[in-house]
Amino acid sequence: MTGQQILNRANYLIDDEVDSTEALEVINLGLKDLGLEASFEEVITLTIEAGSQIANLPLGCLGVDEVYLDSQELEYTNKPLKESKTATGTPSRYYLTSNQIKVFPIPPATVELDLLIQRGYSSIS
Repeated sequence: MTGQQILNRANYLIDDEVDSTEALEVINLGLKDLGLEASFEEVITLTIEAGSQIANLPLGCLGVDEVYLDSQELEYTNKPLKESKTATGTPSRYYLTSNQIKVFPIPPATVELDLLIQRGYSSIS
């Protein structure tokens, strides 16, 4: 069974057969574990406004594998403090925090980044 099939079945069980918060807790714990063991890839687009260099990553994002701007892959930097805090231009590097992506240099115009991310499964309620 795929993760999505498990999620669909869990939603069916909760909607039609089970009325228990304990069952929800167990299913959601299983979905969380599944997401850590078998996350799925998703391509998303994030917008960074002109003069800014930060965008929020979506909820459930477990990691970022690749970042592109106009089909050009950006280089990951693990030394953001060495990057200029005022330089502007077309972004060519990026840095990740727990829930944000930051690009260098600062784009003078709004840019859209395409990201290949790892995502876990959403909880059900």
